[in-house]
This record gives sequence, C-alpha cells and structure tokens, in this order.
Amino acid sequence: MRVLIVGGGRLGANVARSLLAEGHDIVIIERNVTLCEELGSKLDALFIVGVGASPPILERAGVREADVVVAVTDSDEKNMIVCLLAKNFGVKRCIARIRHPEYYDPSSLLTRNQLPIDRVVNPEQLAVQAMERLIYTKGALEAAELADGRILVVEFLVPPDSPMHGCSMVRLQQMVPGKFLLAAIHRGDEVIIPSGNVVVEKGDRIYVIIPRESLQPFVQKLHREVQPITNVAIHGATSMGIGLAKRLAAHGTRVTLIDEDPERCVQAGMELDRVTILRGSCMNLDVLDELRLQHYQVFCSLLDDDAANLMSALLAKERGVGKTIIHMSEPDFAPVAERHGIDSAINPSVLAQGTIVWMVRAGQIVSLIPLYDLRAEVQELVAAAGSRIVEKPLASLTELIPADARIGAIVRPTGIEIAGGASVIAPGDRVIVFATTAALPHLRDLFHVPGTVAS
Repeated sequence: MRVLIVGGGRLGANVARSLLAEGHDIVIIERNVTLCEELGSKLDALFIVGVGASPPILERAGVREADVVVAVTDSDEKNMIVCLLAKNFGVKRCIARIRHPEYYDPSSLLTRNQLPIDRVVNPEQLAVQAMERLIYTKGALEAAELADGRILVVEFLVPPDSPMHGCSMVRLQQMVPGKFLLAAIHRGDEVIIPSGNVVVEKGDRIYVIIPRESLQPFVQKLHREVQPITNVAIHGATSMGIGLAKRLAAHGTRVTLIDEDPERCVQAGMELDRVTILRGSCMNLDVLDELRLQHYQVFCSLLDDDAANLMSALLAKERGVGKTIIHMSEPDFAPVAERHGIDSAINPSVLAQGTIVWMVRAGQIVSLIPLYDLRAEVQELVAAAGSRIVEKPLASLTELIPADARIGAIVRPTGIEIAGGASVIAPGDRVIVFATTAALPHLRDLFHVPGTVAS
C-alpha cells in the first residue's frame, strides 16, 4: 500500500516507522530541511521537502498514486486543506489529526459530511478517554476498548496483598466468577505467555482481555478492598485537564482543578460546571498541603511540561494520594516515571500513532491496541470464509498458532465468547487476538484465505 504522510514531526515519523515495518511504501512531505535529513538517515522512505498544502508539492509526492493520505502537521487548518486537495486528486482515504473540537463536534457548523476527511484523530481526546478508563478501574496501569467497548484490554499491577498472588491460571479461573483471558505477564525484564501451570506473583504486570461486565468481579478479586472514586485532583487547566474534568464531573465525581495561570483558570471556569478551580501550582508545597491530597484517590498532572508533571506527581504521592497519572510527551521518559512510582504516564502521540496505523490498515483489522512495553499488539481480526482459522476447534490448531500468540475472545452479534480449546470460529466472526510483534504476521495469515492478499 502506498501511504503519503504530510508532516514529519514525531507523530508522522512514528506512523511511518510502524507502516514501513509492515512493508508499506511511504512518502513523507516535510517543510523542514534539517528534519528531512535527520529522518532520511533513519527511515527508508521517500522525502519531499515542501509545504503539503501545496498542489504542486502533492503532485511531486505522487498523490495521485496514493492509497491513503495522512495529514499530521501541527495545524488543523493545513491538515484539512491537505485532505481537501487529496480528495480532489482522487485519493480514496484521508486521515487527519484535528485537535480543535469546533471542527468535528456534532454542534459544529462544519458537519462530518462537509469535511473532506474520512477519519479524524484527536490525540488529546484519546488521552482523556484513556485516563477516564484508568481512573475508574482500580489498579489499572493501561486500559483500552475493543469490540465497540464490549471487550477491555487492561494492564494491572498485582499488589503485594492481592488474593491472586501465588495463583495458577486454573486457580484464577475458579476464583473469578466472570470470563477473562490472561494474555501476558510482564515480570521484571521477562515477558511470559502464560500456560495452565504459570503462577501470578505480587509485583507482576498482567495483561487481561475481559468482557466489560466481568471487569468489576475481576478487580474485586485482584484487590482486598475496592473504594469508589469520589475525589480527583487535576493539575493543569490545559485542553486535556479541562476535558478530563468535564468527563469526571459528568460521572458525579468531585473534581478540583489547579493551575497557576489566571487566564487558564478563567477559561476553565467558563467551560466547567460543578468543578472547584484553584489558582496555584502543585510544585508549591503550601498548595499541596492546602489541598490535603490524602483525601484524593487520584492525582493527574496534565501540564505541557514533562518535568513539572513528574515532580508534582511524586510530591502528590509523598502526601498520600492513591493513584497518579501524568501527561508525558516524551515516550522514552515513561519507564523512568513508572520506576519512580508513577502509576500511569499517558502519551497522546503514542495513542494517536496506534489509532492512525489501524486506520491505514483498515480491511481485515477492525481495531488494534499496541503494547509497546511487550513489543506486542492486541488486534481485532475478521475471520475470512475458507481461512485456516475457521470451522475447527481451537485445540486442533495448536501447531498453527504461534507460541507467542493467544486467541482471546470471539465476538458475535449474539454475544462474546472467551476462547477455549473447544471454541470454533465461524466465517465473519470478529476475533480478539494477542501476539508479539514477531508472531503477528503468522497469526494474521491464519485469518486469510491462502493465495489472497491481506489488507
């Protein structure tokens, strides 16, 4: 597939890197000559120096032959113009990063039909949705949705006093009333694809594929005690901070929003109802003491400053807050933050990257969740009629399914089945799978008809 990416910043470069690894033909338009030279030494892509919102530059980049155009410059308006021009050149699919909701909200003057964009990606909105899931799922480090929200993929930290400590897979299935699949265990530097005799240990990071209705029973068995979320503090009246406060307040949670910028505080006051707004900095110990953070279950620091987010969250942890979530723009810093006790570091660009790669793939892959720490993905695949995965019990396919892959769940209109040895996948079923990066191509081949080309 030929993909034209307009914008060679971090998001554009990471999307290109992922798609190149899958064998796609990538062209990148970037106006910054130095950036083009830097990326050119790292990526096997064709680079065009220029402004992507220019018809001659698009033609030079071969827009007429592109299967997909991805517009991820730092300007919403430029991205919209790129997509408009691409559509006029005959490109079938256009994807754009659009940050300002006035361009795509249902109440906007511009409707989705009027915008020349097939799919819109808002990194900050993706981050807010991810944080909301984490806040209301005790012990969760990461959480994402598949199958229209009916299936969750959740990363949990097993606490020292967890009833699950020392339990085998068989014991876990007996202990938890709902259906679930333990897809992987991250223990130190080791990644374990669990079998029946593998034992869960305290301190493990476990990746669970679970129907939404089974989540709370699982969480109640993971922890000895589960308290409802009643108080959340948010540091930073940024777009993410205001967006998260709005969603939490709608659930009836008491939210306190703190920011030292008076203009941002005023703006937040105009946009938010039932939210307490305080002027101050959570880097100031007096402000933290005044907040009495020991009474808050969650503290989120969502400034546009990684160092300030990390430091304020560490100070909040020191003062007894339950869970800490921070915005981290530099993905390489996330493991450092977690080693220092931060529960979750959310990177909007990484979330947007996974979403865009899925949108480019389209076709057979309904959705995907990248698990970067494991070099793995959870994908939602459609089983093709005549493929090797269908109409046979999964137990009979063990030699075909890679060792580093698991069939997690089968999604049908009639309901969801957590996969077992006796499960049979029918043509057209949507199937949730887990696999390492190395195992994914082999696993996806099982869902195709031999001799056909995958989307």
